[in-house]
Amino acid sequence: MTAHPEQTNLSIRPDSWCPHCGPVQGVQVWGKRFDKPGVRKVGTYGKQYRYACPTMRCHQIVEPVTWAIRDHIDLSLPGRRFAEGKPNRKKFTPYAAETRRKVGTGLRRLLTLPSPPANPLRQSGRVA
Repeated sequence: MTAHPEQTNLSIRPDSWCPHCGPVQGVQVWGKRFDKPGVRKVGTYGKQYRYACPTMRCHQIVEPVTWAIRDHIDLSLPGRRFAEGKPNRKKFTPYAAETRRKVGTGLRRLLTLPSPPANPLRQSGRVA
């Protein structure tokens, strides 16, 4: 018999800030319905899963140090306004009312999110 190759660790461990322990690598914590055998762990951050401090004495819910895409969008680049619609051959057609409503909801949510704490980590992973 041949030995099984080592499985790759695919767990997501984002740099996070715990108010009690300081800089940590958060551990995914899933909702109760995912404890049942055979249930796939696929979901949305904040609804189906959160991140927790990996320290056993703490295990408090923590937030990642950076947000997903908001910090990476360069608003100085030229672009096309959403209100102009989507390209349809040579002209633009307006988006459906439901799509415009969802985008508006997302923008309002984005503008009301609290800012993450300043990144206290250096390249070495030590607190500044």
